[in-house]
Amino acid sequence: MYPILPANGALTMSTREIAELTGKRHDHVLRDARNLLAELQSPQSWGDYQDGQGRTYPMILLDKSQSICLVAGYSAKYRMAIISRWQELEQSARPKSQLEMIAQMAMEAARIERQVEAVQQQVALVDQQVKDIAAGAIPPGWQTIRNLSAESGLSEQKTRDLIKAFGVRSKKVPFMTPGGIVTNATVADEEDFLRAVGVVIHEATRPMRSKYWYHPKLGRFERREVA
Repeated sequence: MYPILPANGALTMSTREIAELTGKRHDHVLRDARNLLAELQSPQSWGDYQDGQGRTYPMILLDKSQSICLVAGYSAKYRMAIISRWQELEQSARPKSQLEMIAQMAMEAARIERQVEAVQQQVALVDQQVKDIAAGAIPPGWQTIRNLSAESGLSEQKTRDLIKAFGVRSKKVPFMTPGGIVTNATVADEEDFLRAVGVVIHEATRPMRSKYWYHPKLGRFERREVA
């Protein structure tokens, strides 16, 4: 809820806000306000508001005296709510002292500085990502599927199958192809992978005169000789 300033710059409280503070229906508060202003022979200052569905409804704007007079017949609890709200409105409208203005400026400067730092951190992160992509950066200790395939003698598909079957750590990293196209390359932990390869070689069997090996987790596979 915020104070409403009509053309003359005076603080007002709307019947809509009074209804919210007192828990009464707005149409009843609006009716009481119209009757009050008619009895006081005071001009009516109108405004409007929108409900949650975007529909526009009228409301009356009252000054402090009119607001307090309107709720004079309400319970003490509601009268106190209106008085407290007026104190808040008047406090917020009170000109700030020089010290208060300096403090507010300092807080605003600190807020802007935090925003600038956050933006700079984001820029630095994006800049590093761009550099990593341009360099085709692969984390130390990790290798691409192609390199692991060449290192193990397995086909690239069987390399992927082994990574999945043995739970070898893997992830996607941005990578720039020789043609300058940015893509995501799958890399796997080289040490974990070679350990799994060792298990496969130890446990795999190969029928006589067959070039294919067999492992329960990997199925049938062919392994090239590696240096």
